[in-house]
Amino acid sequence: MANSSWLKEIKNKERILIFGLGNPLNHLEATRHNVGKKLIKRLAKALKVSLEKDSPFYKKGVKILRNQKTVILAYPLVFMNQSGKALKEALERENLSPQDLILVRDDTDITLGKFKVKFNSGAGGHRGVESVIKELRTKEFCQIKIGVRLPNEKEKAEKIVLTPFPKKELSKLEEVFKAVLNFIFEEIFTSDSESS
Repeated sequence: MANSSWLKEIKNKERILIFGLGNPLNHLEATRHNVGKKLIKRLAKALKVSLEKDSPFYKKGVKILRNQKTVILAYPLVFMNQSGKALKEALERENLSPQDLILVRDDTDITLGKFKVKFNSGAGGHRGVESVIKELRTKEFCQIKIGVRLPNEKEKAEKIVLTPFPKKELSKLEEVFKAVLNFIFEEIFTSDSESS
């Protein structure tokens, strides 16, 4: 799971940005590439936050938790390979650094139903993450990687990410969304002073 020193640091930050990758356009909404964006929408619903257009490049919402931590949720309004520009603008406008960022994205190297949390990780061929690393000039940020490959699925990553999940697999997607939300609420939103 996440690097323990990074996790302790992010738990005690006063302000963080959680940014979920995804593509615009309605016909791409159900594709597997959009799980990061979908997770942000679920998180916004759980926090009762409205996501509004903050710039031509992204939508965002802000929630101040009971422990006074400010959580900024956002997702891009540009295509995946331009995600870095949207994210860089969001960080700059919020006066945050890459170390204040949690990037949520799909991962074809992980089976559907599982997720991994990594700090200082590479793109692994993901065009959106490549764009982010290029624009931020660092990979020193957290990534929540949500698995989207079906068991025994042999297709190439480029094809998998642009197809929707089969209906019979949607329950697994729901389960992993719940697991990721639980991780965020328990491991990131709760400060050390609250958990001690």
